[in-house]
Amino acid sequence: TLLAALFVGALACEGCGSGSSGQPGTAGAGGGSAGAGTAGAGTAGAGTAGAGTAGAGMAGAGTAGAGMAGAGTAGAGTAGAGGGTDAGTAGAGGGTDAGAGHDGGTAGHDGSVDQSEPEVGDGGADVAVCGADGTSCAAANGAAGYCLAKVCKVCVDTTDDAKCVTAYGAGQICVAGKCVVGDCHASAGCATGHVCGATVANKCGTCASDTQCQNDTHYGAAFICDTTTGHTASGTCVSSACTTVGTCSANTGDTCCSMKCVTGNCCSDTDCHSDTQFGAAYFCANHVCSTCAAPAGNQYFVDPVGGVDATASGSGKVGTTANPTCSFRTLTRALQVIGTPAPAGTTITIVGVANATTALLAAEDLPIVIPANVKITTSLGPISVALDANGSGFALAGDGAALVGTTVAPILIDGVNHASGVGIAVAPGAGKAASLSNVAIKNTGDDGIAVMNGALAIGPGVTVTSAGHTTSTTVRRSGLHVAGGTVTIAVPAGGTPSTFTANTLYGIEVTDLGVLNITGVPVTDPAITGLGTVVASGNSRSNIFIAQTPGTVPSVGVIDGVVAWNSTNGAGIEIQTGSQLKLRNTVSLANATDGVLITTGDATAAGEAVGGIDLGTANSFGHNILQVPLTAAADHSNPGVGICLSLDKDSGTQTLSAAGNVFAGPLDCSKGTPGGVLNKNATCGARFDEGIVVTTGTTATIVSSNCL
Repeated sequence: TLLAALFVGALACEGCGSGSSGQPGTAGAGGGSAGAGTAGAGTAGAGTAGAGTAGAGMAGAGTAGAGMAGAGTAGAGTAGAGGGTDAGTAGAGGGTDAGAGHDGGTAGHDGSVDQSEPEVGDGGADVAVCGADGTSCAAANGAAGYCLAKVCKVCVDTTDDAKCVTAYGAGQICVAGKCVVGDCHASAGCATGHVCGATVANKCGTCASDTQCQNDTHYGAAFICDTTTGHTASGTCVSSACTTVGTCSANTGDTCCSMKCVTGNCCSDTDCHSDTQFGAAYFCANHVCSTCAAPAGNQYFVDPVGGVDATASGSGKVGTTANPTCSFRTLTRALQVIGTPAPAGTTITIVGVANATTALLAAEDLPIVIPANVKITTSLGPISVALDANGSGFALAGDGAALVGTTVAPILIDGVNHASGVGIAVAPGAGKAASLSNVAIKNTGDDGIAVMNGALAIGPGVTVTSAGHTTSTTVRRSGLHVAGGTVTIAVPAGGTPSTFTANTLYGIEVTDLGVLNITGVPVTDPAITGLGTVVASGNSRSNIFIAQTPGTVPSVGVIDGVVAWNSTNGAGIEIQTGSQLKLRNTVSLANATDGVLITTGDATAAGEAVGGIDLGTANSFGHNILQVPLTAAADHSNPGVGICLSLDKDSGTQTLSAAGNVFAGPLDCSKGTPGGVLNKNATCGARFDEGIVVTTGTTATIVSSNCL
């Protein structure tokens, strides 16, 4: 979802020569250092490469393949007259991504994006190419945004809905900082009785069950769904109040008990005994006439194969003997019976089949909203769920809500050819907590996991792969997107790894007021191969991208022991200034560009500040492995540099703390005798250890003690 970006950098150039004409890659590879390098990764033969002015301070970067290489100039512009510090325009190249690098010289450092869409820059949210005000664009974090003063802006939830309509047309709103298809943020914005997200995320729709109404914050426990065909209010949430004993007219699946419609067919044992359909052997359990035992200790069972919604109590037993017909067949029915608020410690166990995968029924009302105090878990074998088109899978929507599969029975969520919405939406509420473990999510149309608020604990066995689309510039998505609240990922040594791989945007994306904490254990002995207990690898852009709103971040995120490996087109970890992050004991290698890339957040003082980014201090070394020697046997080096500090012009004096990290050599800066000196590069290239891109009005320093 990223449009091409313009980069501003600088190097002195003394007599750069004219480049070779008609070459597909080389642009201005003259005698000077500025502007020299490879121009683009696409088909660039139709234009004039390196036709600049030789020896006069110009970088000699002409148009590289204009016409075949996209709708813009690739690597075009000046790299500073004489000893100047301003770089030229890096070119807004088209489909072949022939964009320039960090300094306008090493083109191709950022230009290796797949040829289906333009490349994102390293300069933060204020460098995306934009058209007229109000038109659509993709911000640096991949969000569908809008143009303002030639800058692509991310939208603000609820307040910028109109701007999304202007940019993308009717039926668009702003959700989690991006314009998406929809017409509601909550049911309060829908017609009376309708539910926001009933079948399609962020779209008003009709209800299909009492649960949808009762779990909705706008309606709640005092409402049921009118499911009776022919009623004026059919398909809407209505009051559960009733006065006539017996079946409720609004929903024939409900009965009137104590002047309230409840899901079921009885209010007492007498109702079952006197009903000829049942008789003396039946008892009223959870408002259902059943021969099953009553659930014990708020423990319920769902059996998608042998369960029976109509007569089960959810105990899974007749007397003390296990019987599948006493389990519910659907989670929808179990949640109806449990109701809201659920008692503390309520658990629903989905019973699978050993050594086989059991699918949830198509009759489930998706998304399955897990309310406060309810944990959904599994037993015996894996449980799968296929998502509806544009629909989501689960929503963790209350304090204590949990979706925790077991090691032998993980929960498998499939977006089915990227047609779905998010796999799991997390919004338990401010100050409230939810949890997730042993869940695998793949092929969603939107983010795999989207966190809006609250605190989410991610444990072992959570995997997200292939979120979003590669065929469209507006629907690339991340494995985990934290737009609000705090996510803590913790997997100890020996635990089933949690991984975020091969997603079409980032593996993990943190924006707005989101905070990310990770505690993992990389595998470094006997060799570093990209393994660990928390891994982000092979993602289309940077494996981890952090771009919090400057000046508003609620707390410092601590990433300790993550593995960021083999990004397809970006850095291992990309951080925008203004973010608040502490990085320790992390491995970031084999990526397309840098181990850690730091770019400017915005033009405000807070947005230009590097001080909130801590890669290691003299009192607390980083111990991050960010570069390794280039070897024939195993090249895990970063083709860019270990740490690249690439700030915009006029950012003032900025100092990055990066003490005690590990680089090529091998060079361990946490030791009193590190083993060598740092190799530094002003273009963030050539597999060096560190690079600082020089820009006008900015004085940047990386403090790398104990290394020089």
